[in-house]
Formats: sequence, C-alpha cells, structure tokens
Amino acid sequence: NIKNLLRDEAVNIAEQRMTELRNLPFTSTVTNPALNDTNGVANSLGAFVADTTVLRNLRNVQQMPFVSTKRIDDLSADNKQIEINVSWTWKGEAFSHQITSLKRME
Repeated sequence: NIKNLLRDEAVNIAEQRMTELRNLPFTSTVTNPALNDTNGVANSLGAFVADTTVLRNLRNVQQMPFVSTKRIDDLSADNKQIEINVSWTWKGEAFSHQITSLKRME
C-alpha cells in the first residue's frame, strides 16, 4: 500500500510541476542545454536538469523526498516538449514517474 501511495504522490507532483511550466509564457520556458555525445557533439535533446525536491509526509513516512527533474526541448520555432521526471527511493529501491507534454506558442 505504501508503494502505491508513494507512486500516487509522485504523479501528483509531476502534474503540478507540468501545470506550472505550461502556464509560463512561451518565451519564459527555457530550453535545456543539449547533451553531448562521446565526441563532444551536441545532440537534439537537452539534458534533464534538477528542478526541485519536494518533501511530503505520508501516513507514517515523514519528510519523504521526491526529486523532480525537467527537460525542455525545442521541436520547432513555436513548439516545445516538456518532460518531468519524479524519482524517489523506498527501502533501497529506486522508482520514478515521467510525464511529457507539448507547449505551443500562443
């Protein structure tokens, strides 16, 4: 039951962060720096960057940390892709939840 509760909380955190980013003006949604391959050449996708750590009290679990990272990529001049990844650890096992959305220039 606790695993399900933690997953549900991660889903809520991811949706909250996505809503916040989608509500920013298009020009304020900054694209992440590109990742480099082994030859130092940038690829088309940005790196996931640290976004925020959220602490939640759930049942008998106090101050459970959920780490949110984000990646924002330009798909075209007026389209961006936003990805949010929320990760957490429970009893030594790593878990994560990821969502993706598109943002268009208005």
